[in-house]
Amino acid sequence: MSAAITSSTAAPTVTKRYSRLSSLVLGANPQQRGTVMVAMYASAVYIACLGLVAFFVQTGFMAPAVGWWMTGGIIATIALIYTMLRSGWSMRFKDPALTVFQIILAISWDCINYALIGPAHAGMLLLMELSLFFGIFSLTARSARIALAYTLFAAGAAMAYGSITDPAAFRPDLQAIYFVALLLVTSMIARLATSLTGMRRELEAQRKGLAGALQHIQEASSRDALTGLHNRRHMMEMLRHEVERHQRFNTGFSLALIDLDHFKQFNDRYGHQTGDEALCCFARQAQATLRAGDVLARWGGEEFMLLFPESTAQDGLANLELLRSSLQEATVSPQHPELRVRFSAGLTSFISGESIQKTIERADQALYQAKASGRNRCEINLEPGT
Repeated sequence: MSAAITSSTAAPTVTKRYSRLSSLVLGANPQQRGTVMVAMYASAVYIACLGLVAFFVQTGFMAPAVGWWMTGGIIATIALIYTMLRSGWSMRFKDPALTVFQIILAISWDCINYALIGPAHAGMLLLMELSLFFGIFSLTARSARIALAYTLFAAGAAMAYGSITDPAAFRPDLQAIYFVALLLVTSMIARLATSLTGMRRELEAQRKGLAGALQHIQEASSRDALTGLHNRRHMMEMLRHEVERHQRFNTGFSLALIDLDHFKQFNDRYGHQTGDEALCCFARQAQATLRAGDVLARWGGEEFMLLFPESTAQDGLANLELLRSSLQEATVSPQHPELRVRFSAGLTSFISGESIQKTIERADQALYQAKASGRNRCEINLEPGT
């Protein structure tokens, strides 16, 4: 029993230590961690170079002094790249991974090795190609051309140097063949990098298009098709959000239920189109009159819900009276210029500890009282027990 408990408590401890070590080595920023990890994988090329240097020193192909000099330089290069990435210094650039810079450094060491290791130099061509493939999936077409041009220049210089200083080990005819082969490979890599760049751009355009379409769908699903106001579902989400804000920051809010007076007469006497115009007239005037932070939604039929964040019921009452005044001058329909929209409203404020449904019920009771008292008026109900 105790062994099982010890085992269960040890696992989280080991995981926590591993997480701390990982953050220490790779960093906490996700993007930074990714660049450091890729650079650590790419360091395999440098490690391969170190192995070749050690082998050639051991077999006599390379002088020990040159071998020690190259070993120190390669280790310093690995430390430099790690420091630039891990410190966050590289994050200021468009490419935080410093891909072109890393490729140029790797190619430089490959070419130095190529020129100094004598008869076995042909094996370095494979490491050059591996260094180029390191960044092919992240390079832009322009960056790929820069990296490939440098590779041809550096490799050509190394081949020329070897042919001049040691023509027996670096036969000029073989160097020409190697260079043509390297040219063909780099041309294929350049073509592949250009194609990948185009694919990335297309995928990014598609991603943005899908994100825009999703945003449009989400916006459409939260709007009333006729008035353009938020719908009931969206208003309920906003109310839940306000309750959460109240619980965290003790911010109050009020809400009002609004019903257009004698709306049935608009439809029965003037037709449903005029009724739709009356709804749109109210929505338009409300959006023009109410504060920017107030949220108005079509609750259903001719009913509307109005949310007043960080406001008392008295604040809401003042805003509703402004809306009532503006509607007195608003024309519902050009065909019936005499028509005006009137409304009744029930106001209340959220009370800490109660459900939002209780708050809505109080607003509904206040609305009923406004209708019973003659309509075209606002009533406030702040009693939690009613």
